Amino acid sequence: ELEGHREDVMCVAFHPSGKELVSGSRDQTAIVWDVASGQIKHRLHKHVNTVSVVRYMPDGERIATGGLDKAIHVWNATTGQYESTLHGHREGVTSLELSADGKWLVSASDEGNDAAARVWIWNLGRFREGALVKSFNGKGPSALAVHPTTGDITMGRAQLMVYESSPLVESPSFAAENVTPEILKAKTIPELRLKVLGFAVVDQIVAWPESEQGPLKPSAPEAKFLVVATSLPF
Repeated sequence: ELEGHREDVMCVAFHPSGKELVSGSRDQTAIVWDVASGQIKHRLHKHVNTVSVVRYMPDGERIATGGLDKAIHVWNATTGQYESTLHGHREGVTSLELSADGKWLVSASDEGNDAAARVWIWNLGRFREGALVKSFNGKGPSALAVHPTTGDITMGRAQLMVYESSPLVESPSFAAENVTPEILKAKTIPELRLKVLGFAVVDQIVAWPESEQGPLKPSAPEAKFLVVATSLPF
């Protein structure tokens, strides 16, 4: 017997090695267990509602936990250290699956106010929000699975629907062009110069409202955008 949760256990998942498992509970915690000894290795506490789904990454290095608090937390499986939170769901997260290569995951809520499954892409050491997969006439899927070889996403509620994952997880075909230093250093007469109000370095640019083309990403793998806000020349 493995004793440690104070309320009902809602989900369980094994480490790929089979030597550990993680459980989630109504007590708002997830616990990592040593299977052989039955001892608690880590207690993961950051959710503020029931932990409804838990998953190990395919390499066993990280754990993803989804809760009825609408959040997905990512943890270091070896140390139990919290790493990041994925925000985006409008209702509690009830389904969570990973691709076989661990490069993306898909999450969903079975509540009516959150009808889209969300794809998250592993990029530069963390998961980042990707495509939305809408279905079921305004209702979220009650079941979710990722095919182990093709990566196709299967979602079920009153019926099963299968989506090809490639268009959802691949980088868009367009990319930003490099800007030469000469352009950045170009001189203008004083009355046409723009005043810089602020700047930020970002990994991608997303159109608002949402664009069907997806986010704009740099052409080089480790590159970033420099976004500059300026005043208009009056």
